[in-house]
Amino acid sequence: ALALTDGLGDDRAPHVSPDGARVVFQSYRAGTWDIWVAGTDGAALTALTDSGFDDREPVFSPDGARVAFSSDRNGSYDIWVLDLDTGNLEALTEHEDSDYMPAWSPTGDAIAFVSEREAETALYRIAPSQQGEPTVVATFDGRIAAPVNLDRIPLGDANRVGLAAGSSVDDDEGESAGPHPWRRRGGRR
Repeated sequence: ALALTDGLGDDRAPHVSPDGARVVFQSYRAGTWDIWVAGTDGAALTALTDSGFDDREPVFSPDGARVAFSSDRNGSYDIWVLDLDTGNLEALTEHEDSDYMPAWSPTGDAIAFVSEREAETALYRIAPSQQGEPTVVATFDGRIAAPVNLDRIPLGDANRVGLAAGSSVDDDEGESAGPHPWRRRGGRR
């Protein structure tokens, strides 16, 4: 096994870039969680954020050009997107309740995330360039894990969902699917 980090921080939530060359992760090194990146060979360990706020749960976009993560920079946890080429950092959500566990769609045109808005834990969808309110994708009964395999989350009208236990999702006809994974159109899982 190869150590990818220097052991100087509490390193968690790794996510490998689509090309397999880098890994992004959260690290507690200076009194807050920040986002770091390193080569999958352990080289080029670099801080992407150093804000004094908690930055957590980083995930690469499908093209590897951006990283979405949750941060409490606005007072509660919101979803942020960092452009790795320009360094531009943008708040994608801004809500008094926490938004967390971001996950990109396979095409990069949407991000799913979990939120506890309106006293109910739910999975939401928002486009990285969208202004306004996100769309509820699924509601949950109890605690959940992160969304599994985002190509199965209904981010458009062509996909159906596979979520962690405890979820309740409506299909295209408005009928509840219950807690089991759905099949995508064409019968594939």
